Amino acid sequence: MTVIEASNADEALTYCQSNAPVDLVFTDVQMPGSMDGIGLAHRISKTEPRIPVIVTSGAIPVDSLDPGIPFIAKPYAVKDARTLIFSTLGLEPQDTE
Repeated sequence: MTVIEASNADEALTYCQSNAPVDLVFTDVQMPGSMDGIGLAHRISKTEPRIPVIVTSGAIPVDSLDPGIPFIAKPYAVKDARTLIFSTLGLEPQDTE
């Protein structure tokens, strides 16, 4: 697995639209740039619907989010994030412990 880090939502969106292979976007709600992580999730779902997005935050209530966007609240355990990632990708979780 390769992880690509983007410094803001605009950079992430540009990368997703570049035809580079992207399996999943994992984004925080709060980030620099012209849009936040929720805006990024909505833009990706419209322009690149094949790319699933998971949103995380420790600053907003989960009930304020679109129920169609997978969400994990901070702080989270790595195993819980891993489980959500595998589930979002339609894969069986791998036991890495």
